[in-house]
Amino acid sequence: VVFDNMTELMEAGLTVTRSLSLRGDVSRRRTVQAEHMAILSAVIGRRAEDARQAARTHLENARQRLVTKESQAATQRLLERDQRG
Repeated sequence: VVFDNMTELMEAGLTVTRSLSLRGDVSRRRTVQAEHMAILSAVIGRRAEDARQAARTHLENARQRLVTKESQAATQRLLERDQRG
């Protein structure tokens, strides 16, 4: 049950962050894409520590992006829309 709840929360978080990235400005999308490319490049190059650090950086940056006022408002709108069905 706990795992199911965690999975639901993670899926909701991913949905929100993806929606925000897709609806955000071009510079935000480019930043997120660059972060993803850094992770992918390190994984392909089999540089585990670099991949780990790039993933941590991306997650921290994503957290920071989510707490901006613009993102909070957009998140609220998405949650309200999802609750309406």
